[in-house]
Amino acid sequence: MTFMVVNIIMSVTMILGGYSMRYYAKKPVNRVIGFRTSRSMKNRDTWYFANKKCGDIWLVMGVVSLVVTLASIFALMPDISDKAGEYVQAVIAILQFAAIMLSGLYVQLQLKKKFS
Repeated sequence: MTFMVVNIIMSVTMILGGYSMRYYAKKPVNRVIGFRTSRSMKNRDTWYFANKKCGDIWLVMGVVSLVVTLASIFALMPDISDKAGEYVQAVIAILQFAAIMLSGLYVQLQLKKKFS
């Protein structure tokens, strides 16, 4: 049950974060919201590129993970509280975390490739 709630929260957070990065990246470089690394904050071009790229990834991955989470909940409805249901939700949580980490690595590599 705990993983189910965490997965829904992570999915919604990815969707909201992706939306924010994607559509509010045109704002000046800031230290509050966005893809904040030393490379992405060098100038306005790197800032916009990084936030657009990461925002797109997070939007897609957030929607996909929300659909997968909800589908697994409905598919396992009678057994959602047993060990099998918890394992499925744990795997989804691990995949969500991996998607977040790998998206950051991917965007950093793209920044290096394009702006170095």
